[in-house]
Amino acid sequence: MSVPQETKTKRSSVCFWRIAGPSRANPFRPLVRRTRVARFTSRESSPMNKLLPVVAVAVLVGVWAVPAPAADEKKPLKHLEGQIFDQILAKHQDLTFDQLKGRAVKPRAYSGIDFDPTKTAHFDTVKTKLGLTDDELALFKKAGFVSIDQNRRHSFASAYFQIYSADLPVLVTTDSVLHAMHKSYDDILMDMERAVFVPTVRQILADTHAKLSAPYAGGAAPESVADVDLYLTVARNLLEGAGAPADEVDYAKKPTWDGKLKVRSNHGQDEAVQALLSEVRELKLKAPHVGSAPTKIYGGERYPDFSQFRPRGHYTKAQELKNYFRCMMWLGRVDCGWNVLPTDDTPGVKANSDRELTAAILFCEALKESGSLKALKSLDDIIGFMVGRSDNLTVFALLDVCAKLGTASAKGTVKDLDKVKAELKSGKLAAQMIRSQLVLSDIGSTIKVPPPAVFQVFGQRFILDSFVLSQVVFDSIVFKNQKMQRMMPTGLDALAALGSDEAVLLLEPELKRWNYSANLLACRDFINLHPETYWKSNLYVLWLDCLRALNADMTGHKRFPQAMRSKGWAMKQLNTQLGSWAELRHDTILYAKQSYTGMVTCEYPAGYVEPYPEFYAKVKFFADEAGKLFAAAEFPGLNAEAKKGYVTFFRQFSATVGQLETLAKKELAGEAFTDAEKAFIKKTVDARGGGSGPPRYDGWYPKLFFNRDECAKWAPVVADVHTDPASQSCLEVAVGDTMFGVIAVDNDTDRMTYVGPLYSYYEFRQPVDKRLTDPEWHQMIAQGKVPARPEWTREFVAPTRKAGTGR
Repeated sequence: MSVPQETKTKRSSVCFWRIAGPSRANPFRPLVRRTRVARFTSRESSPMNKLLPVVAVAVLVGVWAVPAPAADEKKPLKHLEGQIFDQILAKHQDLTFDQLKGRAVKPRAYSGIDFDPTKTAHFDTVKTKLGLTDDELALFKKAGFVSIDQNRRHSFASAYFQIYSADLPVLVTTDSVLHAMHKSYDDILMDMERAVFVPTVRQILADTHAKLSAPYAGGAAPESVADVDLYLTVARNLLEGAGAPADEVDYAKKPTWDGKLKVRSNHGQDEAVQALLSEVRELKLKAPHVGSAPTKIYGGERYPDFSQFRPRGHYTKAQELKNYFRCMMWLGRVDCGWNVLPTDDTPGVKANSDRELTAAILFCEALKESGSLKALKSLDDIIGFMVGRSDNLTVFALLDVCAKLGTASAKGTVKDLDKVKAELKSGKLAAQMIRSQLVLSDIGSTIKVPPPAVFQVFGQRFILDSFVLSQVVFDSIVFKNQKMQRMMPTGLDALAALGSDEAVLLLEPELKRWNYSANLLACRDFINLHPETYWKSNLYVLWLDCLRALNADMTGHKRFPQAMRSKGWAMKQLNTQLGSWAELRHDTILYAKQSYTGMVTCEYPAGYVEPYPEFYAKVKFFADEAGKLFAAAEFPGLNAEAKKGYVTFFRQFSATVGQLETLAKKELAGEAFTDAEKAFIKKTVDARGGGSGPPRYDGWYPKLFFNRDECAKWAPVVADVHTDPASQSCLEVAVGDTMFGVIAVDNDTDRMTYVGPLYSYYEFRQPVDKRLTDPEWHQMIAQGKVPARPEWTREFVAPTRKAGTGR
C-alpha cells in the first residue's frame, strides 16, 4: 500500500494516513488506514485516533556540513510517520518567527502580587532559618517566589528533612515527585539488567554463535557467514570485558582488559575482531574532516561513533554493567549493524547491501534455530515497554518478511533476495526516523540526506524528543532553498515541540538566526497528531506526558496563588521539566537513540502541594501501568519475590501520588484539608523517635523510592543527548544540587510562606571523547566548576552562595 505523494486538500480538511494503534492480538503491530482529518493548528488536538507506538530511548547524531555528492532526487525511503511529518513541514515552508508566534503561541497573562510577601505567616522564621541574602530577598519581594542555591550537597529528601528540622511550612513540589520517579525507574531498570538482561543476552549470543557452525552455514555465502561470526564475536567479547579503555581499572587498580580476546572467532577472524575492539577502546568519533580513516567492516566502509561506547549513566556503577553497556551499544548502534538496502543516497556510508542483507537473514536463521527467539522477544518487549520500540529493521520483522515470501533462507537465490529487498522497501520496515550516525550532506543542495536502512538486534529506540532534536539542526532545516547550518539544538527545542509556549518565546534569538520556525511548528503539529492512546504506549512517553501536564496555564484560575502566576514561576516550571527530562535521558542513555548534530521537636507547621492535579494524575497512571506490566509479564531469570516487589512498589507509589492529586484538587476548589490529610502533609519526611540527632528518613516521600535507603543520597546526573560530528562535541544536560524554593501563597486572606526542594538544571557542550559520567559531574560540582545556568533561570534563581558558607 503506497502513501499519496501529495497532500490533498478540500476546504478545511487535509488528507493524511491514519496510523492506528496496536491490535489486541499484537500490541506492537500497526494498523494503517486512510482517513480525512480536520486541518489543525499547533494548539488544537487532531482527531487522528491512533498513532503507531514507536517510542524508545535513542542517541541522535548530527550531520557534517561539507561539499559532498548530492543525494538522488528520488524520494528517500521513509516510514509512514516520516512522510506525514514531511507533509506537515511543507505546509509551514519558509515560516518566520513572527508568523510562528502569531500562529502557535498564546501569550500568558503574567501578573504580580498585590500583597507584601514579607508580611506572610512564617516568613520571619524562613528568613532566619535559611539566612536569606539580599539578592534572594529582592527576588522574593518582587514576585513572592525565589529559588535558593545554598551550594550544598542536598538531595531532595535531605532538603525536605532540613525544612522539617527547621519547623518550616513545606511546599510539596512537582520536582520532588519527578525525581523520585526517576530514581525508582533507574534503580528498577538496573536491577533487571543485572538479574535478567545480562544473563539473557549472554545466552542468546552464545547459543546463536554455536549454531553458526560449518555444517549449518555451509550453504550460505562465505562472506555472510564471516560477517555474522564477526558481529557475534565482537559482541561476546564486549560482554566479557574486552574493549575497555586502558584507564578503566578494577578495585585492585589493574586494567580491566589486558588486550587479549575473551572469545575466539569460529571462522578465523580473530585479527578483525581484535581490530574492532581496539577501535572501541579508543572512544573516538570517526570523521573524514579530522583525518580519520573509515572503518572497514562487512566488505564496506563507514565512520562509526565509537565515543558512544563510553559507559555513562548508572552503567558506571559495576563492571558487569560497563561490559553490558558496550555490548548493547554494539548490538544497538546503527553504525555497527547491517545496511540491508543500497546506501547510494547516504554519502559517507559504503556498503554491499546484498551481502549485509544476507548476513542479517543468516543471523536471524541461526538465532531461530538456536531456540533463542522467545528469550529475545521477552527481552525486547520489556525494553520496549520501559523505553520504546527499535528505530530499525528488527529480527522479528525480517523473519516475518522471509516467511511471508517463502524465502526464509540465507542460502536462497539472487531472485529470492530481490523479493526481500522489494518487500523491505515497500513496507518501509528498515527505514529510520532518527539520524544516529555520521553522514555527509551537500550544503549547496536542498536535498536532505536520509539515514540508511539498517538491521540491528537490539536497535536503539525511537523517542519523540530525539526526533525533534534531529529535525531542528542541519541538514533538516531548509529556509528559502538554503540549508541552515544550525549544528546544536537545546533542551528548549524539545519542550517547545511538546507544547511549551514559554520555550518558544525563549528560543526567539535562535529561531530568527537559524530560520527553523517551520521545523519547530511541524514538530509540534506532528506530536499533536498523536492520540491519547499513544501517550500510554510505554513508560518513556508516559514520562513525557507527565512533563506536558506542566504546560498547563493556570493563571486564570481564581484560586491559583498569585506568586505562581508570575513569569518567574513559569520559568521555574520550565526548569522542572528540563531537570526531569535530563534525568529521563540519563536513565535511558543506553537504549535511547541520540540525535546527531537537629530540634527538640520538629514538624512541618503547615503544607501546600503544587496545584497541578492533572500532573499527579498522569504520574499516578505511569505507576499504574508499570505495576500492570510487572504483574502480567514473565521474565526468565527473575524470581517471583523480586517481581512481587516491583508490583507492590508501584501500587504504593500510585496510591501516594493519588493522595497528592486529591490535595491539589482541594486547593483549587478552596476546600479545607481533613485532619488525616494534614497529618499526611506533615509526614512528608520526618525522623522517627524525635527530631534531634542524625537523620533517620521516614514518611511518605522516602517511600516513593524503590531503594528507600538511598533516598537521601546526593546523586546529580548528567547525560549527553545530541552529537555534532563537525565540532566533535555533544550537548550535555544535567541536574546539580537540589535548591530551595521559597514562595508566598495566598489562600483568600490566609497568606503563608512555604519552602520546597527544586531542581537545578544545566546545559552545555562537551568534547565527544570526554562524554561525562555521573562521578565526573559530581567532581565538577564539588570543585565549583559547573557551567552557568541558562540565562532565563535568573527570573527565579538568586546567585549561588559561596561554597562552604551556605551564604
